[in-house]
Amino acid sequence: MVAVGGESAGQELGSVVALDFVARTWSPLPDMTGPRRGMAVAGVGRTVYAIGGATGDGAVTASAESLKLAARRPQPVAQWRTLPDAPTARLMMAWTVLGDTIWVAGGMSHGESLQTVESYDTRTGTWQPQPPLPIPLHHATAATYRGEVVVLGGATDSIADASNKVFAFRDGAWVDLPPLQHARVAGAAAVVGDQLVVVGGQDDKQLVAQTEVFDGQSWTQAADLPTPREHLAAVSDGVYVYTVGGRLLSADENSAAFERFDPRSGTWESLPDMPTPRGSYGAAFIDGRIVAVGGEEPTRVLATVEMYDIAGRTWSTLTPISTPLHGEAVAAVGSTLYCIGGADRPTHEGPVATVEALDFT
Repeated sequence: MVAVGGESAGQELGSVVALDFVARTWSPLPDMTGPRRGMAVAGVGRTVYAIGGATGDGAVTASAESLKLAARRPQPVAQWRTLPDAPTARLMMAWTVLGDTIWVAGGMSHGESLQTVESYDTRTGTWQPQPPLPIPLHHATAATYRGEVVVLGGATDSIADASNKVFAFRDGAWVDLPPLQHARVAGAAAVVGDQLVVVGGQDDKQLVAQTEVFDGQSWTQAADLPTPREHLAAVSDGVYVYTVGGRLLSADENSAAFERFDPRSGTWESLPDMPTPRGSYGAAFIDGRIVAVGGEEPTRVLATVEMYDIAGRTWSTLTPISTPLHGEAVAAVGSTLYCIGGADRPTHEGPVATVEALDFT
């Protein structure tokens, strides 16, 4: 609903506001070219017309103007949906989206490093087993690159012993890609165009600052991550890679840093900090926004959900997830955000198989 012009305290108004019935919020729209009252207002398609009216006492006008409305952006609903559990309870896994399917690879369960790979078809709500990883991996990261699921880094045993291995799922089997120049666990990856970008992580209890970019043939080093950290998240809007949160080698040193990398120029830019410093969590890009879910502090895990509007450059708080989690997979498919697995206790205890979804309508 759009309210146009009018009169208040004897003064004509030129302001225009809109009510979002789903979000139950009013927002301003561009003012009319001049204040007026008593005019005819009508909507045709996405265009609002204001015709005639008066600009003051005895000042009747025949002028008309129009405002073309942008398409309504889907907004998150008030509650998360609970879906059937995943086949495997785990945390610290790698995940990515391929088409309408979320792939989950490796991770940890009760202190054991996993090779298990499963995929979730969001259209049918069904899980399928996939060929296991060549080696057990936890704290790895994943991305979809050139139509293939790619798993990078991680560790098989101790988190201090990082891997530089890169695997791609091709023609029904896992194959080796050129290794990372810098081994890393708890890093993050995202794709912009034909470039696979890997950021952050740790190796031998040291933060990895180097940014690496893969072009399908080899890795090159780009500008360092301005705020080196691990257990961070990275997402892409198709133009930039955004790095959100993370930690400085300890859950009591969580970071709120929010930075983006431009693969075209090879430069970084700082953005407004995330309201809640956090590490060991998941984030996803959905319709011009970045949503961060859960996280870990020294003595508790978080249910906190926060969303960044890229165009508005603002953070807002969404409905908390039903089960506080860390080390979970967070992925967006269409207009739905999915949260899979993780742990409901700090450190590496308490793996869960829960699946929740937040719809944007």
